[in-house]
Amino acid sequence: IGVISADDRELTCVAASGTCAEMQGLVAPVELTAVRSAWARGKPTFVEDLREYSSDPSRVPSEPAISIPLIASDRRIGVLVVTTEEPYPQTGPHTDALLRLAPAVALAVDVLLLGEHEERTRGRERTLAAALATMDQPVLILGVDARVEYANAAAIKEYGYDASEIAGLSVDDFVVTSAELPHSETIPALPQDKSLWTGEHVHRRKDGSEFPAAVTLSHIRDGDDKIAGLVIGVRNLTEERRIAEHMR
Repeated sequence: IGVISADDRELTCVAASGTCAEMQGLVAPVELTAVRSAWARGKPTFVEDLREYSSDPSRVPSEPAISIPLIASDRRIGVLVVTTEEPYPQTGPHTDALLRLAPAVALAVDVLLLGEHEERTRGRERTLAAALATMDQPVLILGVDARVEYANAAAIKEYGYDASEIAGLSVDDFVVTSAELPHSETIPALPQDKSLWTGEHVHRRKDGSEFPAAVTLSHIRDGDDKIAGLVIGVRNLTEERRIAEHMR
């Protein structure tokens, strides 16, 4: 059983037995495998010699084989290759059985790949959450309505809200004035060619006290490149300005 890479260029043999056992773990460009014709056509294809077009002949048996694309949800995800002693196994009960088996194999592989993808996604999310939690500068994640969906520990400490209180607050509950933008443009529209905006605001804490803040804003975009939220990084400038004034 071979599984295609995300860019549809390489096949990885994820399971092999019998005369194909040595192929386990073999990775090769599709164009350098005997299954390239079946892959291009999207149909079962007979191969007279599996080794003939292999990128690593020492690991591939020199046998006839039938190559069946594995298709799930109209998407080619891999290939099932079965070697045979018969010189022309295009028809017959064994071939019919393989053709009936292939959709079930494709579904099983698809489920496994989806599970691995979700696990990797959860792992990245856990890593990101840990990184945000340990940052010493406030970070706020806002929805498209400019309301807080997440605040790290530094933000909770800086603004003086409990975690349950800060969630759902509007960005306007924090921002008093902008040094560069009118209040109605606290969250500016970013041009398509720019992924980051920086500026200075005056921010307000829960107790009403205020502080100058350097702000970095970037949009979160979904797979269709539509804005799905915002990330705001905040740096309290109070100490920097005190030192600058002292130096002056």
